[in-house]
Amino acid sequence: MIRAKTHTEDIDRGARTAIIVDELPYQVNKRALLERVGELVNDKKIEGISDIRDESDKSGMRVVFELKRGELPDVVLNNLYKLTQLQDTFGMNMVRWSRDSHGCSI
Repeated sequence: MIRAKTHTEDIDRGARTAIIVDELPYQVNKRALLERVGELVNDKKIEGISDIRDESDKSGMRVVFELKRGELPDVVLNNLYKLTQLQDTFGMNMVRWSRDSHGCSI
């Protein structure tokens, strides 16, 4: 399981909170993710988000989810993990070939 790297910041002198996404899981498209979150907010499947901004620039990625006053960031973030690709599974095969002392492949 792979999760986005996030942290929270206080805004409006501590009256509100924002969830900041610094890194996305492998092979997650940022634009598609933002569109999906926007749809979920409009459909009222995710409550508590007042604004979504992409503040990425040449120095790095930064996506901001501003929360409504009084919302708990952990609850909103868990809903984002559950309903979007901020948390994803990534399958991989790890194969190792080696030879033992007799020259046989294992």
